[in-house]
Amino acid sequence: MRRQAAVVASLSGLPVRLVKGGLHLGVRRWAVLLAVLAIGVGLPQLLDGSYFKVTAAEVRGCQRIPAEAVYAASGLHGQSVFRIRPDEAATRLAALPGVAAAAVHVRLPHHVRIEVREYLPLVSWQVFTTTVWLGDDGTPIPMVGDPPALTLVDAGGAAMDSSGGLRPEVLADLKALRAARPELTHVYYGEQEGLYFRAPAGWTVYLGVRGEIGEKLALLEATERDLLARSEHVDVIDLRFEGHALVW
Repeated sequence: MRRQAAVVASLSGLPVRLVKGGLHLGVRRWAVLLAVLAIGVGLPQLLDGSYFKVTAAEVRGCQRIPAEAVYAASGLHGQSVFRIRPDEAATRLAALPGVAAAAVHVRLPHHVRIEVREYLPLVSWQVFTTTVWLGDDGTPIPMVGDPPALTLVDAGGAAMDSSGGLRPEVLADLKALRAARPELTHVYYGEQEGLYFRAPAGWTVYLGVRGEIGEKLALLEATERDLLARSEHVDVIDLRFEGHALVW
């Protein structure tokens, strides 16, 4: 009997004909197999190729923070767009001083758009001989553009915490005071007086360092209303003692 009988087998799902102990594939099937191998080996190299690498980004929303600093902080330079995780990049950007929130958008072949929302400057803090602009969260922000409407004069550094920043309770009181008295432009801080300011009616208001600021501001409003109704002039309204308004 002749031993050239053909036996049909399967290799990777492709029909294979064994002839005289050898392997024979059709031309088309060889082409398919080679294409699969090429894709498996070459696709990662293709996706990481220079054509898909980020070399620049469109940065929106920057007024005080340089766009170059935002792009550098994103960590996207030189990355393939297929390797970028927008949420992780946005998290890195949110850690940048002065940035309240960020979003990263990617589009083929290598386009990146970064959108940031900056903290608005709450107060210009004059401490010792230095001036620092602080955002709503107390973070220092670049001193670029229009200055904050409110200035905190802290000549002795009494409002400073151990790390050199503004103490959180002072920041919270400033925000409450700013909301209740938007006309104020200058506020002062002393070790004994706490926050204090000069009211438009001519008296100085001491808010102290303890107690609920909301209650003190409500008591201040009632005291001022009473003084104006009686046309009484005083030099000081002292709210350092919780629940009491001393005038003289």
